Amino acid sequence: DGAVDRYEVAYAPGGVTVNTDRMADAAGFYRGFGLENADGARDRADAISVELEFCSHLAAQRAYLREEGDETGVERVTDATAAFVEDHVGRWVPRFAADVREELAADAGDDGTADPTDADDPEVA
Repeated sequence: DGAVDRYEVAYAPGGVTVNTDRMADAAGFYRGFGLENADGARDRADAISVELEFCSHLAAQRAYLREEGDETGVERVTDATAAFVEDHVGRWVPRFAADVREELAADAGDDGTADPTDADDPEVA
């Protein structure tokens, strides 16, 4: 169907059933920093939007702690960021980005732009 999968477990061997521990690990990182899904939120812990928002949260928290002079806190957040990138984002986001580029190239016209007559493109419809 041409859609690029936006979930981490799609890029891991075995699929969702085998990789529930991967999603649980990501959720554990979020809880470790006091974050939980908002009421009514339906996205999984391994969605690219959730994982990148968490990275953004860590960057903001690190900046705040640095401003406050809390070097122990800065070190804790820096270590957590490195671990999260190594265990999650770094394992699959480069492949996700390559899939997005490939999908865009497949949808591009001869001049490298998207085909405005593509009925499957939500921006055209």
